[in-house]
Amino acid sequence: MIWCIRHSFIQDICSRYADHTSWSSDVIQRKAYAETKWPGFSDEVSDVNQASKSTLFIEQALQNLGIEQSYMDKEEEIAITCLQNEQSSSMFCSTITTDHFSIDRYPFKNLREAVDVLFLHGASDMVIAKQAILLYYLFDRHWSRPDSEWRYLVDDFAATFGITNRTLLECLVFCLLDDYSSEALEEACSHLPKISSKETHPKIAQVLLERQKYDMALLVLKCTGHGSFSATENFKKDDISSLSEAVTVVRVRIECRLLTEAFMYHRSYCSKVKEQHSADMTHAEDALKNSWVYHVEMMVTEFCAICIKRNLVDKMIDLPWDSEEEKHLHKSLFDSAHEMPMKPNGSLLVVYYLRVNILILIFCI
Repeated sequence: MIWCIRHSFIQDICSRYADHTSWSSDVIQRKAYAETKWPGFSDEVSDVNQASKSTLFIEQALQNLGIEQSYMDKEEEIAITCLQNEQSSSMFCSTITTDHFSIDRYPFKNLREAVDVLFLHGASDMVIAKQAILLYYLFDRHWSRPDSEWRYLVDDFAATFGITNRTLLECLVFCLLDDYSSEALEEACSHLPKISSKETHPKIAQVLLERQKYDMALLVLKCTGHGSFSATENFKKDDISSLSEAVTVVRVRIECRLLTEAFMYHRSYCSKVKEQHSADMTHAEDALKNSWVYHVEMMVTEFCAICIKRNLVDKMIDLPWDSEEEKHLHKSLFDSAHEMPMKPNGSLLVVYYLRVNILILIFCI
């Protein structure tokens, strides 16, 4: 709060937006743009698709703070009412929707409201995350204006609270990647080589993939530890997030026309999942989605989907698929041939069947 007072709550620094309404409209457009980009997994009702549902970085960060729960805690709300500015939000929602007129959402109306929402509510042990969100807010408010007007503000914030230059760049990149303009995307890409590491947010590669920055997405993946063909070191206990990230790795490599590398990563991931899960073939939905069979199905289906979309089926069928993978490969090609009979996928499916049967005959002889 002392820092805010020292800078007069940045009331004297011009925003890049004409008013709060125009800023809110822009944020809603960002959300709409994110939702119209690359679709989730082919299984639209899967938990994985819910996990990879398009959210902005700022949404995800705010949701992690548990702010809504704090507002619903009546005892806590009474205790902090005397500290909160009367013009600040009486209720705040982390999720961004197209409803302008209900509960307050990001962007904050002003710096005072940002401080009240972030530091009087939510988890008290997440001060660093709250500082990062405040930095995001400052970047979002000013970044397209001349640096001479506002950059000193961010630098002073960093110096006051001991924030590193790397963290500053990360917050700026998150802000730029949430923005749907090509200028913001280009600037984000110029900073990514400086900050990409094993700690880089996994969603960055996904956003770059959605925005068709395939080479940069591949660079980020390599910096985060996905540069090798092995998925072992990146396998997590949270199977859904692991699967989502694995599909992103495969998609990026296919977009870069690295089908062999994509296949090797796919095989490594599926092998690791198989080691950690029993082949539970029960029809119970929850049990199936926790089995390695489900992971294999999702990986192969997504592999096929992007190869079909990019006309790489002829190269895809040359890869050494095993019997479990072939079932899903056949289904994807058959469904594609049925939906698009004028495309060559049906012919390629026949070629694939003939090739497999010939190999079977050779081995039988």
